[in-house]
Formats: sequence, C-alpha cells, structure tokens
Amino acid sequence: RERTCLFIGVSMTDPNVRRLLEIAKRKQSDVEQSNHFIILKRDVFSEESENSNMTKFSNVYHALKEAEFKELGLNVIWVKEHNEIPGLLDSLRTQ
Repeated sequence: RERTCLFIGVSMTDPNVRRLLEIAKRKQSDVEQSNHFIILKRDVFSEESENSNMTKFSNVYHALKEAEFKELGLNVIWVKEHNEIPGLLDSLRTQ
C-alpha cells in the first residue's frame, strides 16, 4: 500500500488479490488518490465503428470497468493492442 504497483496480464478475478487491494485502499490516508495501475486491452465490440449504439455501449462499458477498478484503488491504462505494452514500459523506465 505504500508503493505503486503496476498490474499487467491480470484479470483481477482472484478474490484474494481483490481483497488485498480493498484493504490497502481502506488503509490509505488519501482515499481519493489511487496510486496503483493496471494495463488492460480495450475490448472491441463487433460492428463498433459502424454502429453508433455499439460505440456508445463500448464507451459506457469501459467507463464502468474504470469505475470498478477505481473502487479497488486502480487506475486503468487502456491499450488497443498488447504489443503497445513494451513501449509503455520503456517510457516509464526513462522517466
């Protein structure tokens, strides 16, 4: 809880990990600040670009996912493809 964690390739369905994150968030001095991150591949729904309703659904779906992870103290970093992750990690190393 005192360090920043980056989750890569984790589905966050493990109840033990979720419980640990919930405990860490509760014990955090500033409950509004989330200092942990998770990299997730943005879900692409079929016909999303052709159908405005699917685009709206996609936006709402991803906003709900972000809210769910915010409750665990996680900030979501979305990627379109998994091959973007090495570049993100390289940029973190140079900062």
